[in-house]
Amino acid sequence: PKFRTVMNRRSFLSALGIGSIAPFPAVKNKFRYGISELISQDIDTPWDSKRGLLDVFTDLKRHPINKDTLQIHTINVASADASLIVTPDNEKILVDAGHSITKGWYVRNYLNRYNIEELDHIIFTHGHWDHIGGFEDILRNYASGSESIIETEYENDTRIYQTYDRMLSDYDDKVVHATRGDNIHSETEDLAIKIIHPSEKKVTGGPRPLNDNSCALKIQYEDTCMLLPSDIERRAENSIIDSNTNIQSDIIRVCHHGGGNGSTKEFLQEADPQVGIISCAYNDRFNRPHSDALQRLSDQNVKLYWTGVNGSIITESDGSNWSIHKQMNMNRENMLENNDKVWKHPCSGYNYSISDTI
Repeated sequence: PKFRTVMNRRSFLSALGIGSIAPFPAVKNKFRYGISELISQDIDTPWDSKRGLLDVFTDLKRHPINKDTLQIHTINVASADASLIVTPDNEKILVDAGHSITKGWYVRNYLNRYNIEELDHIIFTHGHWDHIGGFEDILRNYASGSESIIETEYENDTRIYQTYDRMLSDYDDKVVHATRGDNIHSETEDLAIKIIHPSEKKVTGGPRPLNDNSCALKIQYEDTCMLLPSDIERRAENSIIDSNTNIQSDIIRVCHHGGGNGSTKEFLQEADPQVGIISCAYNDRFNRPHSDALQRLSDQNVKLYWTGVNGSIITESDGSNWSIHKQMNMNRENMLENNDKVWKHPCSGYNYSISDTI
């Protein structure tokens, strides 16, 4: 498929530059969760330290949700994950809920900006705080009207996960455990949202088994396809390959925020994507995206977008071609070599846009 990039300029008011503020949920959660858990969290936010609160309220124009197209929004939630899938029949599926340190604030803000009041499905790919972090807000406001809440059976022993598990028990009639080969229900013809991992047999061993048992999705709409593999790493990637699952895709959300133990050569060769999207803060405390992963993606000629540079990113398919919409007009054609610091973080929402062809 051909790709068209839509690049967005900052709003006039955003350019004025108001002093930074700290996100309120981060302060509040210092008292709610243990200090040891918060130490492990990346406190870098999607807000520009120079523009601060102004960007949250002054976006003048956003890319619209269009009928008859598939949209997959990679929401800018710093070093965390949250995606919004909007089907051509206007069904809405949320995949993950951002970081616990912000308590899902950015995700809820994003949904509110698009006037989204209901979610047809909610997916929590695994029990790490940078994926289930906003569970309280999301479950409280959207779970009762959803068709299903999809999660994995692999548990975590953190206080955040235990709180999540207790709250989720209130919706037992909606909970579905993700299993390879299952499909997520959609009314849209020629759209398949398939679970490609985990399998019934859990992946064991390795430094991060919770990551390797994440829920990974393949989304195919007519002749276009995108992978959302969450935080899977080498062992899970090998499990998918060994299962003979067809993972060929045009676009891939790069595994585990661009971590060095994922996006193996073999997995990338099987998927053969043209475009990769990295969900990660620019100043990530784990130094992601890792140079090894970037090198493998470069060797596979994958064109990269990065929320830490480009802000929230929308990939939109009409069934034949993809359009890519991003907040910031900042290209990094080769992040491996061009590793200079970016002077600002993108805002949330969308502003005026210009078009480019790739």
